[in-house]
Amino acid sequence: MKLQRGIVKRKGLKMLKRQSFFWGTAILFLAIVIGCGEAPPPEPPTAEKISKVDTLFGHILADNYSWLRDRDNPDVIAYLEAENAYTEAVMKDASDLRDKLFQELKSRIVEEDKSVPARDGDYYYYYRNEGGKQYNIYCRKKGSLEAPEEVLLDCNKLAEGMDYFNLGSYAVSTNGNILAYAIDTSGGERYRIKFKDIKTGEILPDEISGASTSIAWANDNKTLFYMTRDETWRPNRLYRHNLGSDQAGDKLIYEEEDGRFWSGIYKSKSDKYLTLYIGSKITTEFRILDADNPTGEFKIFNPRNTGVEYSIAHHDDMFYILTNADGATNFKLMSTPVSRTEKRNWKEVIPTSDSVMIDNMEVFKNYLVLFIRDQGQTMIRVTDLRDNTTHMVNFDESVYTVENGTNLEYDNDILRFNFTSMLTPQSVYDYNMNDRTMELKKQKEVPGYDR
Repeated sequence: MKLQRGIVKRKGLKMLKRQSFFWGTAILFLAIVIGCGEAPPPEPPTAEKISKVDTLFGHILADNYSWLRDRDNPDVIAYLEAENAYTEAVMKDASDLRDKLFQELKSRIVEEDKSVPARDGDYYYYYRNEGGKQYNIYCRKKGSLEAPEEVLLDCNKLAEGMDYFNLGSYAVSTNGNILAYAIDTSGGERYRIKFKDIKTGEILPDEISGASTSIAWANDNKTLFYMTRDETWRPNRLYRHNLGSDQAGDKLIYEEEDGRFWSGIYKSKSDKYLTLYIGSKITTEFRILDADNPTGEFKIFNPRNTGVEYSIAHHDDMFYILTNADGATNFKLMSTPVSRTEKRNWKEVIPTSDSVMIDNMEVFKNYLVLFIRDQGQTMIRVTDLRDNTTHMVNFDESVYTVENGTNLEYDNDILRFNFTSMLTPQSVYDYNMNDRTMELKKQKEVPGYDR
């Protein structure tokens, strides 16, 4: 019996081998026949090798494809078009899936949306989207949210006829009448700054080219400070522009020559100081100027010291400083009078901690807010500067992300922050620091989401 079973097994193996050979040959033949009726797969384009050799710090660097950086070269454009054509050909069979995925992603997006209005002086500023349009519309209302809407910038109209459009930033003059805005229509991140009379809607003749997105108004409502970039795209030069004059006459105020540092300009929340930020990956420096005196000289807040980072916030007759100086790895909070800003005058407000890191600060007239990280979790610490009492802002969820929101007003008891978690979509909250109540202003609508 064992022998018989063995014979049957060997016969079965031989038969299986013959069947496998037959069907394998048939399938191969069928594939060849079918393949003869189809076009061969496309060949991917091959970029031409053009040798270019540079020497940097004594090292020889060879790059055969540096010619592809020239976006205006017809050969570069032709090569990119060939790459696109190859991609479309290879992905042709997946076109239905691509459309399905696009529609599924699109179904999760609310096309008509609006930001939470943020108050600054007499106005509430916000942006909104209209269905089917690609860009934001920036608006404001005076006095209350029931007031008539003023459209500051409709980026859909600004982008008409453009292959590319990006609004880098915008800033309204202190009196609320003149709008400066930086736009890029090439993708090169060298912006043109234009000016608009908000009351009349007139675009003023002033125009600044080659700028970065960093701009700030002086309090005279006619002086704008802006940055330009060097050949490495590093914002490093600060200029002063007088409204109604030509850019050629703009005065160079500061130039950062150390290639490790980049610069930016902004105005303090109190509207008292114009602040020049100069920073590298590990070192910072600030220079300040009274915003009422735009023709004055920027004063060094505290000279840079390699490895020392600090940030500043103005409060009445003093500055708060967040710094890692003197080995404060997790940062500490200091203060100093506005007239004596050098480090030797700094006084400790909150010492550094081995377990708690101070990430950020927000300063109001009556309150000091710190965003701290304890065991990896971000928390909000609020101090009433009138009586020095402190409390924490509590949340119902145990794991979440919270960050500073849009807080434009210095004399304000409302803290705006952004909150999200694995359960909660992006949410904007207003926290009343007086009565310690929290109001949800907006939660991102996600169609189909079930908490």
